[in-house]
Amino acid sequence: MSSPTFDEIYMELALNLARKSHCVKIHVGAVLTKDTRIVSLGYNGPPARTHNCDQEWPEVGCPRDSKSSCSLALHAEQNAILYAAKNGVP
Repeated sequence: MSSPTFDEIYMELALNLARKSHCVKIHVGAVLTKDTRIVSLGYNGPPARTHNCDQEWPEVGCPRDSKSSCSLALHAEQNAILYAAKNGVP
């Protein structure tokens, strides 16, 4: 059995992180790496300390904007980048 590549490992992690999302419509995870090391993780959802879509609107999800995107949620990549910046990751 061959060893998985780092890309395969990180993609598997991103798929598992997606399960943390509280979005009713879609679940997405993100893994930021540098030189095969994990820098930050994230998944799509509203900003910290706000309402989760599945708790506030369990049947239909959060309100949508004109492009049919959730008007409250951040993308998984945005959450990962914001967390890294907040914690001093260069």
